[in-house]
Amino acid sequence: MKYKYRVQVTNHDVDYSGNIKPSIIMRYMQEAGAKQLDSIHPNASEMRTELGYAFILSRANMSIYAPIHTYDELEIETWPCEGKGAVFTRCATVRRNSKLVAEMITRWALVDINTRRLVRHSEFVLPLETHEPIELENLRPAIPKDAPVSLVGERTVTYSQTDINRHMNNTCYADMFCDFLDMDKQMVVKFQISYINEAPMGETLKVYKQQDTSDCYRMRTVREDGSINAEVEITLDKI
Repeated sequence: MKYKYRVQVTNHDVDYSGNIKPSIIMRYMQEAGAKQLDSIHPNASEMRTELGYAFILSRANMSIYAPIHTYDELEIETWPCEGKGAVFTRCATVRRNSKLVAEMITRWALVDINTRRLVRHSEFVLPLETHEPIELENLRPAIPKDAPVSLVGERTVTYSQTDINRHMNNTCYADMFCDFLDMDKQMVVKFQISYINEAPMGETLKVYKQQDTSDCYRMRTVREDGSINAEVEITLDKI
């Protein structure tokens, strides 16, 4: 069975154009997934304490089809899909008055916290019914290392961006990348991200940008040791 979760947008969830921030939509959908995992045994907390396992997001592909405003009532629906190897897939949709306004497909790795080993489906099966994945275009390849990019700024990971693992929470990346774009009277309609290396609290990331078209941007963050932290493709549209 798919899991449903209802939420009302607050005035803290929208930006200066009055439109919901993409990070908030991601949080709603991930919260729905977390609530579904919390309803089973072992749940996420038990997996961590009893098995030493934790899910880590590796990729997310989100499309947003309409502006979403303060006090809109939303229904989030989420479900796991049949996985392969060490890849666990989860999908989610967002509807307003039964109309689809956003959807996302995510790829997760289940990691042994102590050894950092990837746990395969053959070793651990979620006790949840799987459903077919939504159809979104595949995440584009990473930015070639020799592609021209421009340094647009830096961002130090602080308390407000971190989660229980003391790393930048995956939803905070959307806010960080949008900080380097002109969002005035524009909205994100596509957000595709690859999480490559974690960004711990205190780390200073360099932010690079490559503009593909007038409304499509590819960006990269690089850690202090020179390793790539994350890569994203963001498509904007006028509101």
